[in-house]
Amino acid sequence: NLTLLESLSVANNSLSGSLPSDFLLHFPNIAIFDLSNNQFSGTVPELNFTTTLNLVDVRLSHNRFTAMGAVSEPEFSVEKHKTVSLKLD
Repeated sequence: NLTLLESLSVANNSLSGSLPSDFLLHFPNIAIFDLSNNQFSGTVPELNFTTTLNLVDVRLSHNRFTAMGAVSEPEFSVEKHKTVSLKLD
Protein backbone atom coordinates (compact mmCIF):
# COMPACT_ATOMS: atom_id res chain seq x y z
CA ASN A 1 0.00 0.00 0.00
CA LEU A 2 1.61 3.24 -1.19
CA THR A 3 -1.02 5.76 -0.13
CA LEU A 4 1.61 7.95 1.59
CA LEU A 5 3.88 8.16 -1.46
CA GLU A 6 4.54 11.82 -2.34
CA SER A 7 6.97 11.54 -5.26
CA LEU A 8 7.23 9.05 -8.09
CA SER A 9 9.95 9.56 -10.67
CA VAL A 10 10.98 6.84 -13.08
CA ALA A 11 12.25 9.21 -15.77
CA ASN A 12 14.93 8.13 -18.23
CA ASN A 13 14.64 4.38 -17.63
CA SER A 14 13.48 3.01 -21.02
CA LEU A 15 10.35 1.60 -19.34
CA SER A 16 7.56 0.49 -21.66
CA GLY A 17 3.98 -0.71 -21.68
CA SER A 18 0.68 0.91 -20.87
CA LEU A 19 -0.62 2.19 -17.55
CA PRO A 20 -4.09 1.55 -16.07
CA SER A 21 -6.41 4.53 -16.46
CA ASP A 22 -6.82 4.75 -12.67
CA PHE A 23 -3.07 4.51 -11.98
CA LEU A 24 -2.80 7.77 -10.00
CA LEU A 25 -5.87 7.03 -7.89
CA HIS A 26 -3.70 4.59 -5.91
CA PHE A 27 -1.47 7.49 -4.78
CA PRO A 28 -3.74 10.12 -3.16
CA ASN A 29 -0.81 12.06 -1.63
CA ILE A 30 1.35 12.20 -4.76
CA ALA A 31 2.85 15.63 -5.45
CA ILE A 32 5.43 14.79 -8.13
CA PHE A 33 4.66 12.34 -10.94
CA ASP A 34 7.42 11.97 -13.53
CA LEU A 35 7.35 9.28 -16.21
CA SER A 36 9.16 11.35 -18.83
CA ASN A 37 11.69 9.98 -21.31
CA ASN A 38 10.55 6.37 -21.38
CA GLN A 39 8.63 4.24 -23.87
CA PHE A 40 5.18 4.16 -22.21
CA SER A 41 2.30 3.82 -24.69
CA GLY A 42 -1.48 3.91 -24.83
CA THR A 43 -3.58 6.47 -23.02
CA VAL A 44 -2.19 8.86 -20.41
CA PRO A 45 -3.62 7.83 -17.00
CA GLU A 46 -6.57 9.82 -15.68
CA LEU A 47 -5.41 12.99 -13.93
CA ASN A 48 -7.87 13.40 -11.10
CA PHE A 49 -6.91 16.58 -9.29
CA THR A 50 -9.91 16.21 -6.99
CA THR A 51 -8.50 13.08 -5.31
CA THR A 52 -4.80 13.88 -5.77
CA LEU A 53 -4.92 17.30 -4.13
CA ASN A 54 -1.13 17.59 -3.68
CA LEU A 55 -0.25 17.00 -7.33
CA VAL A 56 1.89 19.95 -8.49
CA ASP A 57 4.36 18.44 -10.97
CA VAL A 58 3.29 16.10 -13.79
CA ARG A 59 5.84 15.12 -16.45
CA LEU A 60 4.81 12.64 -19.10
CA SER A 61 6.58 13.92 -22.21
CA HIS A 62 8.82 11.91 -24.51
CA ASN A 63 6.88 8.68 -24.34
CA ARG A 64 4.64 6.96 -26.88
CA PHE A 65 1.29 7.95 -25.41
CA THR A 66 -1.35 8.24 -28.13
CA ALA A 67 -4.28 9.76 -26.21
CA MET A 68 -5.04 11.82 -23.15
CA GLY A 69 -7.11 10.34 -20.32
CA ALA A 70 -9.68 12.34 -18.41
CA VAL A 71 -8.67 15.42 -16.45
CA SER A 72 -10.99 15.68 -13.46
CA GLU A 73 -11.18 18.96 -11.64
CA PRO A 74 -14.02 21.41 -12.12
CA GLU A 75 -11.75 24.37 -11.37
CA PHE A 76 -8.31 23.35 -12.68
CA SER A 77 -5.73 25.89 -11.54
CA VAL A 78 -2.42 26.16 -13.36
CA GLU A 79 -1.09 28.24 -10.46
CA LYS A 80 -1.59 25.32 -8.09
CA HIS A 81 -0.20 22.74 -10.52
CA LYS A 82 3.09 24.44 -11.25
CA THR A 83 4.47 22.04 -13.86
CA VAL A 84 2.32 20.10 -16.28
CA SER A 85 4.19 18.60 -19.22
CA LEU A 86 1.84 16.40 -21.21
CA LYS A 87 3.28 16.46 -24.72
CA LEU A 88 2.12 13.48 -26.79
CA ASP A 89 4.95 12.38 -29.08
